[in-house]
Amino acid sequence: MECLTEHATIQKDPALLTEHVRTALARTITKKLIGPDGQLRLLTLDRSIEETIAQGVIQTDQGPQLSVDPEFVRGFIAQLNKQALDMTIETSHPIVLCSPLIRHHLKNLIDRFLPNVVVLSHNEITSNISVKSFGTVRLANAS
Repeated sequence: MECLTEHATIQKDPALLTEHVRTALARTITKKLIGPDGQLRLLTLDRSIEETIAQGVIQTDQGPQLSVDPEFVRGFIAQLNKQALDMTIETSHPIVLCSPLIRHHLKNLIDRFLPNVVVLSHNEITSNISVKSFGTVRLANAS
């Protein structure tokens, strides 16, 4: 609550306030996602995917919105779904790591198709957490 009070005086965007609170709750958020081996296993995103999503964030009367090509969304979700299914063989939660700038938009996009995928930003992982990459999500036509 303290974090929200502190940031609400200078920021009114609910999505950004949520990100600040999530950063403050990083230890609590990641604690329940760590596997029995003490590691946080996750998927990373290819840089081109992160850049496409970041560039697709546009300012509207309702605040920032994500606007990306439907073909990009189809390809991305297909690749993410494949890797998330593979990941569930080894862990109970498919987790995707992304930039804090796109986490909110990426989570909203993924939730429409894959609601059980957890989306974390770099800010939500504390330095004492052992992280292991399960793989990198890439578009099929990307190099």
